[in-house]
Amino acid sequence: MTATISHLLIAFGYTAYYTSGRTSSTRWKRLAFSVVFLIAYLYSTIFFVINSMTGNGIDDSVLYHMKHGIKGAGKRQFDGLICNALSLALIGFVLAIAAYRYSPTRRQRFRRKLESTSIQQTQMISIYAFIFSIIANPLSSGLYQLHKQSNLAADQVSKEEERIFQQLYHDPKHILTPLHDASFAPNKNFIYIYMESLERTYFDQQLFPHVVPRLRKWEEKAVSFTNLISPVGTTWTVAGLVASLCGIPLVTAGGSGNSMQGVNEFLPGVTCLPDLLHGVGYHQTYIGGADLDFAGKRNFLATHGFDTMLGRDEILGNTTDTMLISDWGIHDDTLLDIVFDKYIELASNKQPFGLYTLTLDTHDVHPSRRCFDDGILVGDRSFVDSIRCTDYLVDKFINRVLDTDYGNDTLIIVGSDHLAMEFARDAIPTLKRGKRRNTFFVLGSNSSETYDISGTIMDVGATILSFLGYSGEALGLGRDLRSGETLTSQDPNFATAVLQKMTSSIRQFWNLPNIRDYLIEIDVMAQQLRIGTRVYPIPVILNVNAHGDIDSITLDNIEEKTGAYHPLLYKYTESTGNTIALERCKYFESMLVLGDSEEDFCFFIKDRASATGQICQLPPLKSGFVAVDFDVIRWKATSDCFIDAIVKERIGLWT
Repeated sequence: MTATISHLLIAFGYTAYYTSGRTSSTRWKRLAFSVVFLIAYLYSTIFFVINSMTGNGIDDSVLYHMKHGIKGAGKRQFDGLICNALSLALIGFVLAIAAYRYSPTRRQRFRRKLESTSIQQTQMISIYAFIFSIIANPLSSGLYQLHKQSNLAADQVSKEEERIFQQLYHDPKHILTPLHDASFAPNKNFIYIYMESLERTYFDQQLFPHVVPRLRKWEEKAVSFTNLISPVGTTWTVAGLVASLCGIPLVTAGGSGNSMQGVNEFLPGVTCLPDLLHGVGYHQTYIGGADLDFAGKRNFLATHGFDTMLGRDEILGNTTDTMLISDWGIHDDTLLDIVFDKYIELASNKQPFGLYTLTLDTHDVHPSRRCFDDGILVGDRSFVDSIRCTDYLVDKFINRVLDTDYGNDTLIIVGSDHLAMEFARDAIPTLKRGKRRNTFFVLGSNSSETYDISGTIMDVGATILSFLGYSGEALGLGRDLRSGETLTSQDPNFATAVLQKMTSSIRQFWNLPNIRDYLIEIDVMAQQLRIGTRVYPIPVILNVNAHGDIDSITLDNIEEKTGAYHPLLYKYTESTGNTIALERCKYFESMLVLGDSEEDFCFFIKDRASATGQICQLPPLKSGFVAVDFDVIRWKATSDCFIDAIVKERIGLWT
């Protein structure tokens, strides 16, 4: 609704100005109008692009990928959206130029009826309409909410919020003791099939008749959970993995959406289901068709108990065969064949195992070739065809597993990683008419039941644990769905208001070090910042509170620096605490000449009370190692290396 109001205000403002005439408008006034119009128009276009990807305006997934990068993503999926965005932007520039150069002058008889002051008032109303359109745009409210979340530093957690978190969060480490008990014997191996975006709404026969008939039959034979939502912080792939396996939403160290790519540990302070199973001897393997580095999956898996991790590059290397791969990665027919072979290998050993996989074809209209060869699909292609194909391929995979000698000893867990996004183009209008819930059912437990208890994807991990012999346990903010006591069922506001109050508490699971406990070590050759055991790639900004705790980390994973401000260092201007920045020297200015090449890096530090800090140019990239004591530099400033400096704020100064 607010987006519609914003669009109407832009249309009204432009029409009012254009029809009022330019009799009393100077060139500068026309230029001012055109600029303000263009800003409002492009602002609205940006929201259109973001909303076309998420279906939910600007949320934490948008900022996460802006900061985390989209390495490994299927770029061609966004070709149509990019073309639309460029077309809209071009229209905006044409309208702005037309308003400046070609706005009609009223004839004299009309000018007698409309005084010059009235014309000016009409034109001012147009300007105000554009300003209010920006305020009304959902992009503004979304940015404001995310800004509020990002400014909640770790030491700003209120006692009430901390009390709520401690009351609801159950640290699963206590489960390790009974799991390590000599009497524990894993009753099942398991395969966990994450189906990309294949939410349970596709199971609705009235909305999607005959789209997933095979999965529907398997669900009838399984223990099924039909009422799982995806709260904030769980609505994209890596966040869905974190939520389902760790029982928490994904809140990164720099605030909602900040980047942790390149950090050597991903949420090291939280104990997840794979951590527990690793502790009792489960061999855990992840096989996915996409790039493992996309959205930080590799770091997450490596931190939390996975022994083997295979992605597109590990499986196929530099293969470009379009029969095997799409723009996103390995097609599901090939992927599931590889997973089945790995299953046979693991099952033939005596060691208990968990085998996880994530399908890919439903990330866009990318049905596997086998679905055409086997007559499941014909020439027509739509997103729903991709769903039909996944239904067929997963069904064949399940049958193959159950037909082996090991099938009776294997749980098969089938679920969606999150709800479908806007890239499910032709399916989205129909999906929005249904009750949108995640898919989650378990085969192989010798029972078939349906649970409609209200829950979230964070309850999945605790529920899986119950199928492995530990019923009723809690895992993080997740609860065993079969216990009937989920946090959502106890408090309908849990997934919204209550959960959002916990972001600062959850952020502490990154275990960021206290900077006063260690030297700040800068390995110039490796382009890494080390603090204790933690390693961060440079460029990087650390915001540190008065106690030396790192409140937030901002990493620069954006190759192109566009716009009026540097995408990393603009954060410097927002900092309210002590700031440490490792960046190229050309982004700073000082009394002394600093290097301006891509290989000249500087260490910059300032406190909250000053806009000016101190800077030290580091040795050339080919050699050099610098160790700095934060207190010595910040409070005593005894090093000859450091001199006064400030950040160059405007891009024009960066040449």
